Amino acid sequence: MCLDTILKCVGPRSKNVLRSHLTKSGLRPVGVAYWNTALSWCSKNNEDVGAMYQQMRRAGVSPSVVTFNIVLRAFSKLGRREVVNQLFSHMKSTRINPNEDTISSLLIHTSIDEFEKLTEQHSLTVTQASKYLQTCTSFPDMKQVVERMNAFEVPTDVIFWCQFMIVAGRIKAKGALSYVLKELHDRRMASSITEKLVSVALKYASELCGSGRLSEAEIEAVVIDAEELYRLRPHNNMVLHEQMMFVFAAAGCRIRAEVFVDEVLDARGNTRTPTFSRAFSLTRKTGHSELHLSSYHSSEHTSALRRSEAPIHRTPSSKQRRKVHLF
Repeated sequence: MCLDTILKCVGPRSKNVLRSHLTKSGLRPVGVAYWNTALSWCSKNNEDVGAMYQQMRRAGVSPSVVTFNIVLRAFSKLGRREVVNQLFSHMKSTRINPNEDTISSLLIHTSIDEFEKLTEQHSLTVTQASKYLQTCTSFPDMKQVVERMNAFEVPTDVIFWCQFMIVAGRIKAKGALSYVLKELHDRRMASSITEKLVSVALKYASELCGSGRLSEAEIEAVVIDAEELYRLRPHNNMVLHEQMMFVFAAAGCRIRAEVFVDEVLDARGNTRTPTFSRAFSLTRKTGHSELHLSSYHSSEHTSALRRSEAPIHRTPSSKQRRKVHLF
């Protein structure tokens, strides 16, 4: 019986659970759909997917594209590239055409070189690129993903750039925020910026400024880019105000923070949250050296972005924002 054959592939503690899962699926215990349900359960519960797949073949059941996607994803997550390549070759030999899920499974834990080969052979989507970004461990690899998208004219969306900034924050990538701002300008996406993207970018900026890995000049550049992105998205979101203040706190920008506080309180009728007050108090305890930001908001891409959008907040004068304190 099909069910008994399937249950032989799992450990004794999993038999009853899998039996219940298959029963609740409502599928008849015959055919590839039933096996796919079992394979999917094994993949999610750390059971031996390979043994289940082999048992399925011995039972004379022909795999479908869904079968291959489940097995490919399981072995890709385990880093078993040799098995993945063999399975994919076998899939092509059976004349089953890979779909988007197949390519997404192949991209898990693959190298940037293999990523390029796959994108040459199969069409790349923004969803696949976003998923592959999650596996990147260096900023050059992240930029290479974007270059491949450009080469194949794959449009990006705000969700992709959110993922980009999340990964950049995880690997502490220098220069990521400036890179994203330039890409948003080149793609004319300034009006599409969401509060989610701003939030992720400000979190990245505050953590990078407080990491101790940046020089004063690098901190200065991050603060400039962070505030530029913050001002491109119309909002009166106190969470974003708080996050911007934490960027100033991490960078030690005391004077700039004081100007920013006046702007926010003026816009909100002089109301503030405890978190906002705590962030501001942190800036008052930092910043013993003073730098002149002669390049403040003067780079080509940020100036173009600012011209393309209506001003969002009352912008301080150049005299007010020329000096900041950094620790």
